[in-house]
Amino acid sequence: MIDRPAASGVKGGLVVPVSFVSGHIETLYEVDMLYGDQARRRGIANFRRIDSLNDFPPFLDALAEIVEPRLR
Repeated sequence: MIDRPAASGVKGGLVVPVSFVSGHIETLYEVDMLYGDQARRRGIANFRRIDSLNDFPPFLDALAEIVEPRLR
C-alpha cells in the first residue's frame, strides 16, 4: 500500500491501523519505523499514524456497552 501512492507522486500519508486498538511495540516498530522508513525511501516525506484508541473514554464506553449486557 505504500508503493502505489508513492509511484503516483503522493508526498504524505496518514495510517489508520484499525487492527490496533492500543499502542504497543508492534505498532511502534512496524507502522512507525518499518513502514515509515519505507514510505520516506519512496518519497513520502510526511508519513504519520493516528494515535491508538487506548483508554479514550468513548471507546471504553462502547466496549462496556457491548460486554456488560453479556455478563449478566
